[in-house]
Amino acid sequence: MTVKRVVPIVRVTDLPGALDFYCSTLGFVEEFRYSAGPGGPDYAGISLDGNQIHLSTFAGDSVTGTAIYC
Repeated sequence: MTVKRVVPIVRVTDLPGALDFYCSTLGFVEEFRYSAGPGGPDYAGISLDGNQIHLSTFAGDSVTGTAIYC
C-alpha cells in the first residue's frame, strides 16, 4: 500500500476567521465549504500548491489547538 495523500483536519471555532487567515495571510485557496445548518457546524477544504487542509467546527473532528508544520 502506498499513501498518496494525507489531509489533516484542523478544528477551529470560527470558520470565517480561519478561512480569512489561511487564505488572505498564508495564500491558501478555498476549495469547498459545507454547513450542516444555519448555525453550523461548518467544514471547509483549502489548498496551497497541491496540499490540502480541512477546517472543521464539528465537535468530533480533531481538537482545538492543533499544530501543523509545513
